[in-house]
Amino acid sequence: GGSPAPRSLGRRCMQPLHTTLAGKVFFFLNAVVAVVIFSSNLCNITLSDNINLHRSPPIDENVTAAGIFCDTLVTSQGGVGSTSYLRQFEKYARTNDIGDRDGLKHKAASCWKSHNSSSISFNGRCFSKVLVVIGDPLHTIESTWRRFGVNHLNKLRSGCNKVGDPYKKNTTLHQIYTEMLDAGKDMTGIDHYVQSWYKASQDRLNWPEIKLVTTQTLYDNAVENAKWLGVNDEDLCHFSEFSFNLSKMHSLSLPNVTKSEAERLNEMFKNVTHIARNVTEIP
Repeated sequence: GGSPAPRSLGRRCMQPLHTTLAGKVFFFLNAVVAVVIFSSNLCNITLSDNINLHRSPPIDENVTAAGIFCDTLVTSQGGVGSTSYLRQFEKYARTNDIGDRDGLKHKAASCWKSHNSSSISFNGRCFSKVLVVIGDPLHTIESTWRRFGVNHLNKLRSGCNKVGDPYKKNTTLHQIYTEMLDAGKDMTGIDHYVQSWYKASQDRLNWPEIKLVTTQTLYDNAVENAKWLGVNDEDLCHFSEFSFNLSKMHSLSLPNVTKSEAERLNEMFKNVTHIARNVTEIP
């Protein structure tokens, strides 16, 4: 048998790019770039199909550079019966978490250190307008205590304007009222919460547009309010069935509180009551 034919001395065939070390590095880097671009795009959308994807022009570039921006902050003293409306609103416009998982819903205005006539921001969240839902302070105390114990009240009491140490877990309604009667003033933080937002709403040079409403004005003007909040016209129909129902409000129990003590408690909240009675409806 003859000798094997000699190998060609010409140029060797190039290996496929993905099989070489340099090729593997090249594909890896391209994959990383693709993931980064995809992730960046995700920052600018919401995972809910119901959310309005309209984005307002950036107000604070340092905040919006991370892709985190919401149009309207919804805040409430709690226990005023507005949750069903706010849950509906959350489906159709950009806002903070109505369940307060982000810790923004019950913060007093004094907690928001970064603010100007266009926006407010807190921990990277930026808002261009604010809706504040207020109501009867004693109803807030009893409603939130009945559902959450002292957890909700501790958010108001131990916040940026601390009025006392957090309530102990087993604190009763009677003990909450007794402490206030002994101190001669509100010890829950509700008074400060409402007055801080009212004061901010009057200062348009240093705060964005702020509207204070009661649950009744919120519900009785449901469609108009939704439009002001940023809901698109085609979605306003989802708010037409709302109306205020006083019968759903629980009556106060005021356990072991005399008539004169009840009058003193109401006197402590006279400024809040005055504000709640005089807030204007959203045009």
